[in-house]
Amino acid sequence: MHRRNEHQPISAPPRAGYLYVAVMITATLVGLVGLSAVSVARLNLRTTTRTVDSSSADFLAQSAVEHALAVLKNDPAWRTTYLHNTEYPSTPISLNGGTITWKLVDPDTSLLDDDSDTVRIYGIGRQGSATSVQSVLLYPTENPLSCTEAAFHCAGSVNLDLLINWTTDDEISSNGSLSASALGASITGNAYAAGSITGSISGTKTSGATTRRMPGSSVLDYYKARGTWVDINTLPLSIGKRVIQKAIISPATTPWGATNSAGIYVIDCGGQNLEIKNSRILGTLVLLNPGTGCLTSSAVHWDTVVPNLPALLVDGDFQLGHTQPSLNEANLSTNFNPAGTPYESNSDSDTTDEYASEINGLVYTSGKLTVLALLSRTKVNGSVVCNSSSCNSAATFNHNSVFTNFPPPGFASGSLMESIPGSWRRDVLP
Repeated sequence: MHRRNEHQPISAPPRAGYLYVAVMITATLVGLVGLSAVSVARLNLRTTTRTVDSSSADFLAQSAVEHALAVLKNDPAWRTTYLHNTEYPSTPISLNGGTITWKLVDPDTSLLDDDSDTVRIYGIGRQGSATSVQSVLLYPTENPLSCTEAAFHCAGSVNLDLLINWTTDDEISSNGSLSASALGASITGNAYAAGSITGSISGTKTSGATTRRMPGSSVLDYYKARGTWVDINTLPLSIGKRVIQKAIISPATTPWGATNSAGIYVIDCGGQNLEIKNSRILGTLVLLNPGTGCLTSSAVHWDTVVPNLPALLVDGDFQLGHTQPSLNEANLSTNFNPAGTPYESNSDSDTTDEYASEINGLVYTSGKLTVLALLSRTKVNGSVVCNSSSCNSAATFNHNSVFTNFPPPGFASGSLMESIPGSWRRDVLP
């Protein structure tokens, strides 16, 4: 029998080494898991803290806007008290463990130069490492601009061409001179001018008068903020012009589908010409970057949703050239008072109605307004305000005092401000 040498070492069973390694690996894994759990917990804590800080900063930013609104309401001289794009108060207000400050930003960088300008409040909330900014756009409501006191007012001179008669139940007004001296030219009504008045005027003549105040550069801000924007290229193209024809535009219906509860639609013409004809409009159209041949023609019956809102606002030149006395449903095979857009509370499904071709509202152009020599039957009941004019055809301009007594946004000045609905937004600092 073979006997083991007494001096030969006895080998440890192989399993013992494996068990030792397994124990060490397990201990290491447990340690790593523990460390990971701690790291995840710390990460979750930081994430939760950031989330809480962010939510709190949002609340503080909103509070900052509301604080600024209260400050402006209680300080009639706020335009001189505060500076454009400067953070106030100089020592931030502590609130709920964070701070609030705010800025006032005028579109032309000066709070002092024009008290008819809109102003945007930027509210700033800071909480921990989070900063939130919210803003709202304000417009002045205190004093009506005097340009709305006339049926027709032009910042430049007004000169009626040969055989042209303008009729008004109020006055034709100019910050320059006013002339109806051309052969056969006349004004049936009153005349008001900062310069001289010459020619055939049937009513009173007020020359050397005080210039009337025109809107500032932010006159369209309210409407651009509240309006529904329309892509000009969605409108049909006819003989080089985009056209709105045989259309109904109202809060309930439009040719382009999208609607606006206030009936405010903004069209950036992008230099293209737009012709509006044989249509009924219940709302406010804002035209930006118009081509040189933008106009209304044929027949248009135009009202506004709210009595003191403008009918037409143009950032540029525009032409009025209505040649038809009425908008006739039978002639155009179109029903212009369907369900959803009644006329004087009446709607139907027939094509037997007729509407006077007229604009009932305020019309404003920042450039030249031309009354076209096309046997025009142009009639505006409200107020027409333009920076220059070309008087090539007969027209009737009747005044509506609602625009003076209750001036629409963009046509008032002063320290009392209102926020524009829909203009509140998350923002970044300017």
